[in-house]
Amino acid sequence: MVATLFGNPYASHGLSDLPAILLTYDFYDRPEASAVRALAGEAAIGGKLRSPCGVFPVGHGLERAAKQP
Repeated sequence: MVATLFGNPYASHGLSDLPAILLTYDFYDRPEASAVRALAGEAAIGGKLRSPCGVFPVGHGLERAAKQP
């Protein structure tokens, strides 16, 4: 399970029990489509937190390449 948050990353502060959180920092069509593609493995995922997020410190993040067809 991956919780996906659009917009305010501070909304994740109360979600420290979730196994995975994808933050997009925005909330219109393009970030939503990009999140779907990333979760499906069609697009790479990469980024570092710009602010503390629950139990994760600034700079925590993930780099994952897209799946090869």
